[in-house]
Amino acid sequence: MSASSLTLGMPRGSLNCAVAEELSRKLHDCKAWSFRIAPLAVPRAVRDSPLLRTRSDRRSLYGSGTLRRIRLSLSGGGVVEPRDSLQITQNALGENRHICAFFNNLDEHYRVLGSFIKDGFDQGDRAFHLVDPERREEHLRRLTDAGVDVIEAMDSGQLEVHPWQDGPLHADRFDQDIWLEGFERVLQTGLAAGYAQTRFLAQMEWALVDLPGVDDLIEFETRVNYVVPKYDDAVICAYDLSKFGASTVIYALRTHPVVIIGGLVQENPFYVDPDQLLAELREQRSPHVGSGISH
Repeated sequence: MSASSLTLGMPRGSLNCAVAEELSRKLHDCKAWSFRIAPLAVPRAVRDSPLLRTRSDRRSLYGSGTLRRIRLSLSGGGVVEPRDSLQITQNALGENRHICAFFNNLDEHYRVLGSFIKDGFDQGDRAFHLVDPERREEHLRRLTDAGVDVIEAMDSGQLEVHPWQDGPLHADRFDQDIWLEGFERVLQTGLAAGYAQTRFLAQMEWALVDLPGVDDLIEFETRVNYVVPKYDDAVICAYDLSKFGASTVIYALRTHPVVIIGGLVQENPFYVDPDQLLAELREQRSPHVGSGISH
């Protein structure tokens, strides 16, 4: 099997890892969802969730009820398994490479994403990272530990590591319109600088900071799906399960067509088309919803 090949399987084994257990617990805590994520399957409780609007939607999204796992080959011919660091080849993920990655802690975050990050530098891709400003130095150290020549990469412009205040939390607030334009400019400037691909990584705990506008996170994540398919870039939104609540985890699943759970890159059957999800979110915000006023 070549390094660029991709197989889709229908495995029924267990992820058997802490991140799957934590995700299961998070989703179980939400009344609308009750299931175990450990088997790579979609149980009836999820298929029948009110968050999945119609029976036809459930059939089209879930098929036989089993979550398909993307197995990405390594240069040596092996296959990424749970707990291993992973590589995502350039053409493996389809046209929408908006990926949510779930981790239990920073150690797991860097262990799983380490080779993906290092592989990008080896291939000459640009890297743009949004990180907790208090952990920027630690992030640079972790990149060095993964084999990245951080000083050379930053001096050449191949690596940019920015605090949240340079992106979503600019001016101490989150304005989703401004940051959506800024996010797209990041992808555009990579192409303008001659890079075939930008590997964008955001540590999403910025959404937990007590600042105006952060409640618009899910609408923003939904709108990102109009931007990413226009480019060949991989965009990873990393969520720490120990910090985010169940409802945010659910909506993160619904806004990303690809998910990393337990070191596995998987097609995400919970993904909802952005037109449909935006309509749902706006309906929920309508003052007429639940008021008894007909319209």
